[in-house]
Formats: sequence, structure tokens, C-alpha cells
Amino acid sequence: SPDRRGIDVALLYQPHQFKTIWSKKIPVFIFDRIHTSRRIFTRDQLLVYGLLSGEPIYILVNHWPSRSGGQEASEYRRQKAADVTKHIKDSLLNMDPKAKIVIMGDFNDNPDDNSIKKILKAKEDIELVEFKGIYNPLEATYKTGVGTNAYKGVWFLFDQILISKPLLNNDYSSFKFYKV
Repeated sequence: SPDRRGIDVALLYQPHQFKTIWSKKIPVFIFDRIHTSRRIFTRDQLLVYGLLSGEPIYILVNHWPSRSGGQEASEYRRQKAADVTKHIKDSLLNMDPKAKIVIMGDFNDNPDDNSIKKILKAKEDIELVEFKGIYNPLEATYKTGVGTNAYKGVWFLFDQILISKPLLNNDYSSFKFYKV
């Protein structure tokens, strides 16, 4: 990735459980709000397609821009990353509405922030996940006060896993979401 600190994303897996078919890095283009020609370099998103115990699955690994400069001042950068994630998810589901997709990583936003709720439209309740929608199983956990990191005594749940509707089906002949 073009991140100036050299930080990148990766997918770690057990080769006897997961076989990579292909992978692709997808750049996130963000520009400064004031100096509109100045690009803000951040990490690419990693899309991996493979077979999990023989079953096709897409995994999208993220590490969205930090809250450097404050949550509000930096929010547009994470929203831009969310736009890219949404475009990838929508493209995959338009090609195959039954695609099993796992979107994961450090979003630097909580489950109730605009990037997750308004742009990705992740749902907390499985019953509310629409066709081509996604579910955030960690939102309920977040509401109990549990987080993955703390800053100045406040817990945040930036590390999340979102899943597409086909992983929520009651068909037990293939992989499905069990619990978080």
C-alpha cells in the first residue's frame, strides 16, 4: 500500500483450511479537503477469493484511515474508505447475489458510526438484513460496553467482522453464521 508509514493489510490463514484462488489490492483514493489536489495516502483494501474447506468465499480485509486530527475532522476519510468497501460488496453481490462475503479489519470507527451504519448500512439485527445487505454481529456487543481498544478511559470497537446475507441462511449444508 502507499501508506507513508509502510502499514499494510494481510490475510492470515491455514492453508489446509483455505485455498486462495485469487487476490487483488484495491486502492482507496482520498484527497485533502482544503488542498484538493493533495492525495492522502492510506492502506489499500485486500480482496481475497478462495475456498474455505472447499466452499467459495470472498474476504475483504480493511484498515481504514485513523482518527488523527480528531474523529470529526477525519471522518470523511473513513467514509471514503467505506464507499470503496460498499462498491466492492455491491459489485460482488451484483455478480452473484448468493456470494458469501466477510468484510473484516480495523475500521477506526465504531459499529454505530456513519461509515458503518449509513454508508455500509450494516444491520445489528439479523432479521433486518435485506437482500444484498450485511450484518454486523458485533454491534450488540459494542452496545454492552465491550471494545477492542481504549483511549482515555473510553472503549471503542474498531475491529469488526461484517457478513453478507448468504451467510445468515438456515441452510446447514454449507457455511453459515453461528455466533459471535
